[in-house]
Amino acid sequence: MSPKRVDRNEKRIKIGLAALEVFAKNGFQASSMNQVARIAGIGKGTIYEYFASKQELISFSMSLFIEKAEVQVSESLATIIDPREKLKHYFFEVLGTSKTDPRATGLLLAVLETLLSSNLE
Repeated sequence: MSPKRVDRNEKRIKIGLAALEVFAKNGFQASSMNQVARIAGIGKGTIYEYFASKQELISFSMSLFIEKAEVQVSESLATIIDPREKLKHYFFEVLGTSKTDPRATGLLLAVLETLLSSNLE
């Protein structure tokens, strides 16, 4: 029997998505790598095989969230020709994300928390 092959990119995304849930629910400071590992169904040490720090993990998690939002927004804007309507629709789509994805507000607050704490240090 050959050893199971791990798709590193797939595992990285799985960890990032678990982190999205944890950071959105608890905020950055109150979140732990243990909580992320539990949600991802892996050991805490595995996270460090993919991410050097909690800051790196939240950056990656935010990029996953942004990529998903960009796809949704760009698809909805594709049919709008008028620049003013496109801009208006863009803002409504971005703001609407917090209604369609319950993690959005919590995640944005967690990112803001990290930005503010890094400016204070």
